[in-house]
Amino acid sequence: MSKPTNSLDVELAAAVTAAGLDEVVARLPEGLGTRLGEGGAGLSTGERQRVALARAFIRDAPLLLLDEPTANLDGETEEGVLAAVRLLMKGRTVVMAAHRPSLLAMADRVIHLSGALAVQA
Repeated sequence: MSKPTNSLDVELAAAVTAAGLDEVVARLPEGLGTRLGEGGAGLSTGERQRVALARAFIRDAPLLLLDEPTANLDGETEEGVLAAVRLLMKGRTVVMAAHRPSLLAMADRVIHLSGALAVQA
């Protein structure tokens, strides 16, 4: 990635790094200027999920809704996404739908849904 030149570039570079996308951006033909296909065509599932996380870092919203952020990822890619999610959770309220123990372990509160019943763990 080229050296940031203004505050927006600095913010974007920080989001790319926090989401673990540095290597992905480095291999794109035009770096961050590379146009991707619809829905992130040209990126793997894990890369698309990291792009979504980078967008969340830039948005800096106080509330995040995450739906299975590590679904369909291999173990190594999952670890990278988990690291980004941990960073993203700091100072925010996060509502996350998850089944994986690695995600549930990050939660302050877990509510198990079973049929029509919700049980707080």
